[in-house]
Amino acid sequence: MNNLTRYIEQSFQNYFYENVEVPKSFEKLEISHKKLKTYSGAANIIGVNGILQKVEKWNNSKKAVLVIDEYIGIRNHLFCPKNSILFTSNEASDKIIDNIIHIPLLNQTEKSIYAGKNIKERDYLYSFVGNQTHKIRKELLRFSKEKNVLIDCSNNLDNIDFNNIIANSVFTLAPRGVNISSYRICEALRNESIPVYISDDFRFPENFTDYGIVINSYEIEYLDNILRSISTSKRLEMIEQGKIAYKKLFTYEGLSEWIYNKLLNII
Repeated sequence: MNNLTRYIEQSFQNYFYENVEVPKSFEKLEISHKKLKTYSGAANIIGVNGILQKVEKWNNSKKAVLVIDEYIGIRNHLFCPKNSILFTSNEASDKIIDNIIHIPLLNQTEKSIYAGKNIKERDYLYSFVGNQTHKIRKELLRFSKEKNVLIDCSNNLDNIDFNNIIANSVFTLAPRGVNISSYRICEALRNESIPVYISDDFRFPENFTDYGIVINSYEIEYLDNILRSISTSKRLEMIEQGKIAYKKLFTYEGLSEWIYNKLLNII
């Protein structure tokens, strides 16, 4: 995969045209991420919808396949063809498009240099370092004084080595933030830590309970007891399952192939 491919949208497009014999009737829509990168914050919605205006003319005459790994998501139904199949990491489109398949949030999918540390030598049983973008994250502060635990929700995170902390944690807490899903799931698996998905609503990656722990928001008070009760053998098993899931779902190459296979079952 080209080193310049840093987005699942472009990665899937490359995978599709490299591996599929495309019929002449197929209309190719190029996506310029350089243009999208000029937008920031909520303004990025304008960039996404600007692309979708190009396919609006299709209406119901063609089936549009949209792949958007953008935490803001599609929020404007005006530019979404009714015959769309949307692969997205965001829940904002759930009430706009009927045929939605959720994909994981990806972040720096290259292998971490810290991965592979023996779990008995790790500094933390579990950790979370991040901003307080949701009330669930604030609730995690109650565990900051527990043994072998690191919880840091301060705003002074500029000089923190996230990968090193995650690789030194048996479990990595992945609480929801602005959106239901969390980048920490990908980051945990990349560093061979077990993700603990904490939310009040869920969009699960495939077979998540094989390699991750699910904590509902009303169960947070039991989080410490739940994680300490998991045996060493079970922890090792989940880490091994996480390595498999990481390659399949949390790298650009793996997720591109997964999306393509999903399409084969739909179309």
